[in-house]
Amino acid sequence: MKKSVHLFIRSLVIILIVPLVACTLKKGQPIAGPEIVVPTGNPVSPAEGSVTQTEEAITPSQEPVVFENPEAGTTMLWKDINYVVYIPAGEFVMGKDETETSNHNPAHPITLDGYWIQQTEVTNAMYALCVSLDVCTPPTHETGKPNWYTDPKYANAPVVGVDWSQAGAYCEWIDARLPTEAEWEKAARGTEGPPYPWGEAEPTCNLLNFKDCLATPAPEIIRTYPLGASPYNLADMAGNVFEWVFDRFASDYYSTSPSGNPTGPSTGEERVVRGSSYLTPAEDLGIFLRTSLKPELERSDLGFRCVLTGEAIAKPPTAPVCTLLPFNLIEKESQWPNLPADSAPAVNLQTYCKLDNQNDQYGTATITLEQGSDPGPIHISSPQGSLTCNQDPNDPLKFNCSGSALQPGKEVTISVCNVPLVQQAINPTCPVFYQFNPVTNLCQYGVPIPVMCAAPDVVIFGYGCLPAPQNGECPIGSYSALYDNKPVCVPAGGPKCQGQLCPAACPAGLVFNEGNFCCDYPTDVKPTCPPGHTYDDVMKICLPDNPIQASCTNIITTVQTCPPPVICTSFSTESGCKSNPLCKWNTYAAMAGGYCTNK
Repeated sequence: MKKSVHLFIRSLVIILIVPLVACTLKKGQPIAGPEIVVPTGNPVSPAEGSVTQTEEAITPSQEPVVFENPEAGTTMLWKDINYVVYIPAGEFVMGKDETETSNHNPAHPITLDGYWIQQTEVTNAMYALCVSLDVCTPPTHETGKPNWYTDPKYANAPVVGVDWSQAGAYCEWIDARLPTEAEWEKAARGTEGPPYPWGEAEPTCNLLNFKDCLATPAPEIIRTYPLGASPYNLADMAGNVFEWVFDRFASDYYSTSPSGNPTGPSTGEERVVRGSSYLTPAEDLGIFLRTSLKPELERSDLGFRCVLTGEAIAKPPTAPVCTLLPFNLIEKESQWPNLPADSAPAVNLQTYCKLDNQNDQYGTATITLEQGSDPGPIHISSPQGSLTCNQDPNDPLKFNCSGSALQPGKEVTISVCNVPLVQQAINPTCPVFYQFNPVTNLCQYGVPIPVMCAAPDVVIFGYGCLPAPQNGECPIGSYSALYDNKPVCVPAGGPKCQGQLCPAACPAGLVFNEGNFCCDYPTDVKPTCPPGHTYDDVMKICLPDNPIQASCTNIITTVQTCPPPVICTSFSTESGCKSNPLCKWNTYAAMAGGYCTNK
């Protein structure tokens, strides 16, 4: 079985979310015509998915709705569960004028078409899903650096150690590409051209992750520095990790660059790298700075993000993934600071014999931990049978045990183990449009494909049935706009089908399930887990690939036997009877005699 790997993100969506498939009305069906209220922006060009209709499909009562481009900074979920942000078409100033010659001067105006760019760098969890499906290849681990890719704590930190081709392959998997250098810089600086994404203020460690901000230098979890966001609300455009872009590198390219949608020089051995990293000193954080690297190389502080083009958003929608792991359904590795996991507990064992109401013998035991021990992870068992041990209410280091394993006169092995417990996190939650199934511990796609428009779906001519946002979220490939003063989720690329269900596709590596109209994992790929973990089919949970083993102290002893029962009738005198604590003397009321009985 393949290993599957995932995210958990710190408080953000980290599991695949895919779009609902909108139905369309039959040709000629009349609809009401409320006023359309949409974000302001430039009209959608055909290349960016404009709404077009045949002349025969338009009647005076059915004018097609043409949604304009979303406004700047509008966010939309995409196939890898990362948000993309809309950067509107228009002009900005790229580079910086300086008296000395540099590879980032002169400053020059550039005009770009509108585009969508990922709000954050691609994370270890996102990249790991692509690897688990054999679409992407694993990143390179740099010798002497921690392997953040396989550490669950860094599941939502940017993936590093990928070369230019690996980054491009991931972007292609989600129907995207690497941004051009111009697209990257506009998203980072906006149109005003400040030196940093947040503006003119000098860099500080509450704005970004750069040199000496962390005690141990490392990529930080995405969206950790909201105060350092760019004018379009993109995260980590400075600091954290450098980023690959599409263009080849030439130090003098700015002096010959075309003014519209530049894609870099046609030749060159190196590719442009933009931004800065957790190792960059403060004087090198200017967002206009450029560097480069041979495309076959990688670095431990270099990642990437992707851009969507008009061609990408105009493709048929992706069908939903049928089942996903919940956000929080994953083991917690318990920490016991007073008792290292690799040391067996030091204990004292004492067995006892007792008599029940029928004078039958049974065994008990008392297990005492040494002073300073932590009783939390202690697990006690025996191969000879059941063993129930309860903590003494007056002494937390003492356990009182009973069970079938403790047979008077027989040998018993008792294992006292320091066990690193595995616990499921409470309150598992699912992405929008999914419901948690407590039987399978999985999130299941829970919204049926609409065959007719039913509330809260909205009928819009040219689009069919558009869903309303759920918890403020729209399906992948859609953004929120207003129709008749009500929010609806508008496909970014315009209507994708007319008169029939849209032909849906699955991301590479997943298999389309016609019965449920969703995408299944292949039989040898399980729902994704954090790096270094594997999905367990029986427990329905992600478990560590190399779990910490229990450390045990095994004690072999013989359970004590009870002394022979006392026959109290053998005591003929009162003093002899009372000399045994198990006996009592009963005196006749009418005479001086008496008899001895058991208490």
